[in-house]
Amino acid sequence: MSPWRPDIARAVEEAPRGGSLEDWKAHAQSLLSRQPCVFVRNGQISALYATLYLRRPELFKWAGLAAIASRHIRVALWPLRLGAAGEEIDLPRALGRWQALRITDADVIRRTNNDIFDDIFWAHLAYDGDPAGLAELESLVRGTPQAAIGAAFRRMDEGRRLLDADRVGATEIVWDANRRILEHEQQAMVQPNFERLSCAYARAFSFGATAGLDVAGLRRATAVLSSFYGYSLLRRRPPRGTRLPLLTSYEDRWAWMEGSIMPRFQRREHTRHALRRTLEAIIGESQGHPTGAAT
Repeated sequence: MSPWRPDIARAVEEAPRGGSLEDWKAHAQSLLSRQPCVFVRNGQISALYATLYLRRPELFKWAGLAAIASRHIRVALWPLRLGAAGEEIDLPRALGRWQALRITDADVIRRTNNDIFDDIFWAHLAYDGDPAGLAELESLVRGTPQAAIGAAFRRMDEGRRLLDADRVGATEIVWDANRRILEHEQQAMVQPNFERLSCAYARAFSFGATAGLDVAGLRRATAVLSSFYGYSLLRRRPPRGTRLPLLTSYEDRWAWMEGSIMPRFQRREHTRHALRRTLEAIIGESQGHPTGAAT
């Protein structure tokens, strides 16, 4: 069996132009090897996001953010490996054991990671900076819960045209489009799943939540690391007796993303070589796993 590699250029060339929304989503899923290991699948999703960003870094900001976020999700998935033989994980068996470690909560995180990929990744392949692709994308999502994605890519294409003309404010418009994609992700995909998490897991998940863009050395890591609790408590100190902020609260989570994570990523883009190194490392982690058995 050949090793798995992310190949966005080929995915765009072989895209199901003129097909249905289901065809596009199936095409995106076909880029993943059908591995039973949740870690392998998470690594491949992260690598596809990273490759997507590196293909069009001037446009696909969400993909860069998603690559790093998906990579961080791996920590929350570790309980699913308990009792696994090698790479293979028997999910029904795993979910029936180790309940003290909140296995079912970890599975919600796994499903969220998969749901986001299924909902959004295909749209980048459909658009790929092409106005004709935008028209097809918009027709596919019109009248569906994903209509907001079509509007976001319409905004992105506006920014692309201004970038091509070297107009002032073009990058801000592109970032506004990507913020809308992220907002859709958080509202439509993440929030319904996070509301299923147990209270104990939600508190632990919130306490441990960080977003690091690079962890090569303590000094550099602290410069680009954002703690959810650290940011939230410094931003607004809750009066005594009120609840602590929770990552599972959309309002609390979005304030962190909009106020800390996105600005840090934007600053990191100014040192593009460092960001590229981080994303290439994410891609490298996914290499060498053969395509194979179905989940």
